[in-house]
Amino acid sequence: NPLFAVKWQRVVLDEAHRIRSHKSQTSQACTAIDAIYRWGLTGTPIHNKADDFYSLLHFLHYSPFDVYSTWKLFSSNQYKSIERMKTIVRSLILRRTKTDYDLNGKLLVPLPSKQIEDIWLKLSDEEMKHYQHIRIEMTDAYKLFIRNRREKKKTNTVVLFTLMLKLRQACNHLSLVKDLSTDDVFDDKDDVALELSMFKLDLSDTLNDKSIQSLAKDAELQYDIAFMSTKLDCLLKKIDMIVNQR
Repeated sequence: NPLFAVKWQRVVLDEAHRIRSHKSQTSQACTAIDAIYRWGLTGTPIHNKADDFYSLLHFLHYSPFDVYSTWKLFSSNQYKSIERMKTIVRSLILRRTKTDYDLNGKLLVPLPSKQIEDIWLKLSDEEMKHYQHIRIEMTDAYKLFIRNRREKKKTNTVVLFTLMLKLRQACNHLSLVKDLSTDDVFDDKDDVALELSMFKLDLSDTLNDKSIQSLAKDAELQYDIAFMSTKLDCLLKKIDMIVNQR
């Protein structure tokens, strides 16, 4: 690959948080690029855990903390590690916000004042049918999660946020939830498949609309990215109105 055959003066990695998994091929490829200077641009250097930050140190070749064993030793104490990480952050990160000024006393990025407008929308009948289908899948997975917690089986609280995220995504656009499988939020997929079959809701009691019942049974449901969702339609109309006012 010619990308790795060049000795670069500087490599700038935009959206650097995309390599937060240091074991991923993308992270390893970016780190392998030969360069004198290395920059990473991101608004979220840490997403969920301290190891997210290690991936950036690894990319920057920030010795000795670009060696994973050294990093784990450095960040193992949850109390001292916070202060240690602050020290590294201060030595590495150049932060810029929308309130920063240049040498002439002017804002670096002059932006208009922010205006917040709440717009309440009602999903179309078609969207609501799909939403109900997803809600059933999520409810089954939630029941299983609660039972596993009660029985002190291995669980992860991130599961709950994942389930809520799927429902929120469905309100934005159905193409975001093409995969209705809930197996990926549990550790043992085989056990989940078996246990979920025991937790299925009684659709005749949950839904009265026969068309919704039929939809909920369709395990291969796919969503068209070209579909104009209620939220997207409102957003585009709002943007068009703002543009026409200029």
